[in-house]
Amino acid sequence: MPPSVRRPLPIKAVMALQDRTVAEFAPQVPCSTAWLHRIVNGREQPSQQFADRCSELLGVPSCDLFDEDLDFVDWLRRSREASGVPETLEDEATIAQVARILGGAA
Repeated sequence: MPPSVRRPLPIKAVMALQDRTVAEFAPQVPCSTAWLHRIVNGREQPSQQFADRCSELLGVPSCDLFDEDLDFVDWLRRSREASGVPETLEDEATIAQVARILGGAA
């Protein structure tokens, strides 16, 4: 087994941005919440079938969800530009959520 990444993968931030908790998302995949926690936190590698199912549910290509080398800030900028979302965050709850995500607490 390859060594674990031991850092959150982009799927963790995407789930948080879509207001999806691990407890709510795991049954949809389906998998255990413990397994999903290990994957989103970079401690386990997902199977292709698992990655494809997550991609389908989240509407984001699996190569972006599980890319260990993805520059998430750059990806977020490109996604923001494509969706027309404003560059600055003015909503305090959103700012706090983004801070939690980037801090790995989401």
